Amino acid sequence: MKILSAITIASLIVSGHITMAQGNRKDTQRVRVVTDGNVDTSKGKGRTVTATFGSRSDKAPSAGVYDPHQAFDPTFLVEPGGPYRSGSGAPGPSYWQNRADYKITATLDTANKEITGNVEITYTNNSPDQLNYLWLQLDQNLFTSTSRGHFKTPIGGGRFGNVEFEGGDSIKSVSVMKAAEPASSPEYVITDTRMQIRLKTPLKAKGDKITIKIAYSFKVPPDGSDRMGRTETKNGRIYEIAQWYPRMCVYDEVEGWNTEPYLGAAEFYLEYGDIDFTVTVPSNMIVAGSGELLNPLEVLSPTEIERLNKAKASDSRVFIVGADEIDKASTHLKLNGMATWHYKITNTRDASWACSNAFIWDACYVFLPYRICF
Repeated sequence: MKILSAITIASLIVSGHITMAQGNRKDTQRVRVVTDGNVDTSKGKGRTVTATFGSRSDKAPSAGVYDPHQAFDPTFLVEPGGPYRSGSGAPGPSYWQNRADYKITATLDTANKEITGNVEITYTNNSPDQLNYLWLQLDQNLFTSTSRGHFKTPIGGGRFGNVEFEGGDSIKSVSVMKAAEPASSPEYVITDTRMQIRLKTPLKAKGDKITIKIAYSFKVPPDGSDRMGRTETKNGRIYEIAQWYPRMCVYDEVEGWNTEPYLGAAEFYLEYGDIDFTVTVPSNMIVAGSGELLNPLEVLSPTEIERLNKAKASDSRVFIVGADEIDKASTHLKLNGMATWHYKITNTRDASWACSNAFIWDACYVFLPYRICF
C-alpha cells in the first residue's frame, strides 16, 4: 500500500475522500477529521488509514467557549526567518539598510512667504538589488488642488488639509552624477507626492552610490497638516518648517520601494543619514533647527553668546532673549539684511527648523546618558 504523507492527506480532506493505491487497484474511502488533529477513515474492506498533521487540544472546545490556545496556535503559519530578518523580525546576519545623506541650502522670502532651496543627496544602495530608478517624496504636493490628500479633505477644511491654499513643490532642475561619470539630467516623473527618477545607468547592488541634485521652491502654507506652516502674532510672524526638501523613499527587503502617497494624517518612513543644512532668513529672526548650530559667531550677538555659555553650566533657566528684548539690537548681531544659520545633525531620518523675530529664547543644562544637551 502506498503511504500518504501528512500534507497529501491534509490536502485530500478538502474533497472529503482519500484514494489509496496498491498496485493497479484503487480504493476510495470517506474520511473525517477527529478532534485530536488526526485524519481517520471509516473502515472499508479491512483497511484503516490514520495520519497526524498538527497538534491541537485533546478536546474540542464547547460551544461558546473561547480557547486562546486554539486561536493563537504557535504551529499556525510559523515564520522561519531568513538571512535578512530572524523569525522574530529582528535584523538577521545579512540585514542591510540603504543610506541617504543630505546637504541643503534654503532661503526664506518673507515678502512672498516662499522657500527656495537646493538639495544634494548622496544615496548609497546597500541592497542586494540593482536599482534602475529612484523614488523620492515631495510632501509639499499635498497642498495642491490635484493631490489625493486634497480630495479627502472636507470641503469646509480639516486638520490635515488646506483647501483654500494652492501650494506644492516647484521643481526647477534635477541632475544625477555617479563616480567617474559626468552629471546628467535624467528623465523624471512626478505623481502626486512622489517623484520617480529614471536612471540611464542602473545603481549597482551592495554599496554603489549616486549624487542627486534638485533645485526647488514652494509657498509656505498657513496650516501644514499640524506639522508646518506660518502663524501671525502681535510681535511678528512665526514660520515652522518641516517637509521642506525632497527626501528619499525607503527601499527595503519587505516592500521594495515604499511609495505610499502622503495624505496628511501619517508619519514618515525614511532612510538614515547625515543632514547638513543652511537657512538664510532676515537678520532680526532667530532660527531653531535640528542638530548643532555650527556658526554661532556669525548669527548671534556677543550678549546672546555670553548667556548661552552661562546656560550650558546652569540647571536653572537662563533667558537668551527675554520678552522685553524682542527686536532689540542687544540680542541681535544685526537687525537689517539677511543672515545664514548653519546646522548639522548626524545619523538621523529628518531635520526641521523654525524662525521668527517674535521668539523668546531660554535655555539650561540637561544631562542625558552618553550626551550633554542644552
